Amino acid sequence: MPLEAPVIKTVLLTIDITSGSLDIQQHKLWTILHCQVGETQIEDVAMQIGELSKKTGLSKDTIRFYEKIGLIAPTTKPAGTRLYKEYPPETIDRLTTICHGKGLGFRLSEIKELLDVWQNGGMSITEQIQIIDRKVQEIAEKKRQLESILQGERLRQRNLPAQ
Repeated sequence: MPLEAPVIKTVLLTIDITSGSLDIQQHKLWTILHCQVGETQIEDVAMQIGELSKKTGLSKDTIRFYEKIGLIAPTTKPAGTRLYKEYPPETIDRLTTICHGKGLGFRLSEIKELLDVWQNGGMSITEQIQIIDRKVQEIAEKKRQLESILQGERLRQRNLPAQ
């Protein structure tokens, strides 16, 4: 009898900055022993930092920094007289989420707080949407500020003497 794959719920978030629209869809991901990230096939085994770096495209320094601030947590494995840090396969998903969050304008402190609360199921979907909505509003305000700066620069450019 085959083993049944666990169900992992994720939320796909799409933000259209130009219109300010927000699209949230829930998806179910089925995993057994492999998962797909980008073009890389990932085995369901712990890995050391070099392998994690190759599979995620993040530098070892970035991974160490995320570990230092508590965004990811390795385990230690003794090997002779040394202890090696190993990262579980879920770390790849967590790092992907961190990168997406950064790309959407979330600060690392916000990402850490949200990942911790969301992982523990301590926040309703309504609260999650409110947090995302606030971030959309912040991004829209930044966009307005940048457009104002751009408009001022264009006006200044028009007033410059022809070269």
